[in-house]
Amino acid sequence: PAILVLLAVDVDKPGTLAFSFAPRLAPQWPASVGGVAAQWDSDLRAFRISEPSARLAAIVGSPHAVRGSQGIQYLLPNAPMRLEIDVDPNQCRKAFIPLVFTAVDGVNAPQRAASNYQRVVQGARGIVERHNTSWQERLADMTRITTPDKQLDRAFLRNAVSLRQSVVRSEVLGDGLVAGYGPAGPTSQR
Repeated sequence: PAILVLLAVDVDKPGTLAFSFAPRLAPQWPASVGGVAAQWDSDLRAFRISEPSARLAAIVGSPHAVRGSQGIQYLLPNAPMRLEIDVDPNQCRKAFIPLVFTAVDGVNAPQRAASNYQRVVQGARGIVERHNTSWQERLADMTRITTPDKQLDRAFLRNAVSLRQSVVRSEVLGDGLVAGYGPAGPTSQR
């Protein structure tokens, strides 16, 4: 799986966007071996994150990132990862800034996570175009209401979109609604 976040940045003068996060790869027993290692990869412009068995791996970065926390960081006690993106007003007016998050489990997870990250970075424009086309089609088919209250009309449409966005597809189970969104907390147990 992958997440592509597109940032629309509006700045008057050059600056730096800085993002900090604390990775958590916490499989439950017996899979949990303990510890998370992360390292900045300047070629990928991303962090490579894994755990000792290398069966879980993630990549977090941006093709526009210019700096990241240096050194191999293990167990990450109170030391968030930090990546920085230099921004220029002229460039920001022309394009979104992508952030990409990928995660993989199983055999060769670190290599597969890197491959997925590169695929998303290289295909970002196509992903956005397909997403926009798909949502234009969905919006055309959505139920709408027209009342004298335009705010009510917009709220109804926003709720219809929100409900549609909470539908997920599982190859095994079919379509269904997400049970909920929220922070996972320090453990995987909910």
